[in-house]
Amino acid sequence: MSLRLVLIAVLLVVAGCGQGAVTPGKATPETAASDDTAMPSDFAGEISYGNGSVAPPYHYEWRVEFDTGTAHLTWTPGYEDAETWTEAVDLDAAARERLYDRLRDAGLFEFTNEPDDGLVGGSTGQATLRRGSDVFYDSGTLGTSEAGQDLLDEVVAATEDLFPDEVWAAMDQRQRDWGARQPK
Repeated sequence: MSLRLVLIAVLLVVAGCGQGAVTPGKATPETAASDDTAMPSDFAGEISYGNGSVAPPYHYEWRVEFDTGTAHLTWTPGYEDAETWTEAVDLDAAARERLYDRLRDAGLFEFTNEPDDGLVGGSTGQATLRRGSDVFYDSGTLGTSEAGQDLLDEVVAATEDLFPDEVWAAMDQRQRDWGARQPK
């Protein structure tokens, strides 16, 4: 193979690496839904939340990963990754569409990660949304500005609706039980 063909192949590979890169808080034209109001048929993603800087027995974080058929909740108490609890639920197209619509109606897809307002110690989160394997939206860290905190509240409420209330109540109880066992 000639050096010229090798060079062309390397350039094509390097050029391809730039595709799909998403700036936090921005959708990309290449991966955004073709109709800004319609949910992509393969809509999937990950939404995370942390309840802020509080004493270790009260701190928790959760992550919800969802695809076209299942939503997985992973809850981590405290600041250490020593213990996690998980739950999964079946997810149909109607539930994903409700989530997508609520995120869109809340303004998530238009949100650009604004400069930090100096909010310290509050809850934070992030939404990374995919169309198949391509990320079409990454919020970056939500919660560091007033607008980001308001949006985070909407994102959390929409995400919590993917799971029955009993799942969240059980996680809250496990958190309280775990906190009660921690040194004071």
